[in-house]
Amino acid sequence: MVGACGDDGDRTAAPASDRSTGTPPTQSAGARYAHLGDSFAAGSGIDPTVPDSPAMCLRSQLNFGRLVAARRGVAPADFADVSCGAATTAALSTDQFFGVPPQVDVLGARTELVTLLIGGNDDRLFADVVADCASAAVDDLLGQPCRAKFGNGFDERVDDDVAPALDDAVALVHRRAPHARLLVVGYPRILPEHRGCFPVMRIATGDVAYVNEVAVRLNRAIATAARAHGATYVDMWSVSQGHDACAGLEQRWVEPMMGSRIRTTVHPNAAGQRAMADAVTAALR
Repeated sequence: MVGACGDDGDRTAAPASDRSTGTPPTQSAGARYAHLGDSFAAGSGIDPTVPDSPAMCLRSQLNFGRLVAARRGVAPADFADVSCGAATTAALSTDQFFGVPPQVDVLGARTELVTLLIGGNDDRLFADVVADCASAAVDDLLGQPCRAKFGNGFDERVDDDVAPALDDAVALVHRRAPHARLLVVGYPRILPEHRGCFPVMRIATGDVAYVNEVAVRLNRAIATAARAHGATYVDMWSVSQGHDACAGLEQRWVEPMMGSRIRTTVHPNAAGQRAMADAVTAALR
């Protein structure tokens, strides 16, 4: 799934080295702490980006994995951030782009901690929900045009395609880092509970609940996969209430479709990344 504004927060604390700024070298022992996932994990769109990291990954120096590493005092040589924008679960085990090897290559027997946030890009789930529901809203701003057009289609994608892929992904990470504490992070809220904020978020009022239902189903699949393999699920849905893309400038953790203050839309801003780092840190206590 593909903000930096306000105060810089943990900006100066983020670790930086050849291993943490570029693509970490493959080693059988593995990094002590590895941060894996998609654009929500990478902090895509938030400046500054990580020097020498693959340009297409849009990997931010302020993503929550880097903040967690800095807070825990992880040495740069022991940290590997391989999160990458547009990653699906397949990117864990196969090259995502040229020069972007499988993310699990940084895992090994030495790995003690892994954070993972992934799944929203599988079967184009997130992109299609946002684009299709925005398109449907053009002719019916108050009704439920997206629900009427697509019905259970997105839920079926989660159940039939995304959920099994998530289960395989968490199992793979566990196999490749058998001694690690694995924290699997869920996605934060994009929309409020009931009412939208068209045109800032181009979703019809009646479809706000519909989009939320798909997101809840995805997070439930992530949580199920995590627990099935002994990992810790970090719930961002509950703690992000009131911090969605329709919230005020100082409250929102996710930037909207119109008026985004980062280089991506419908993605966490710097405050959202700090909130995810807070949740991960709390789960590790």
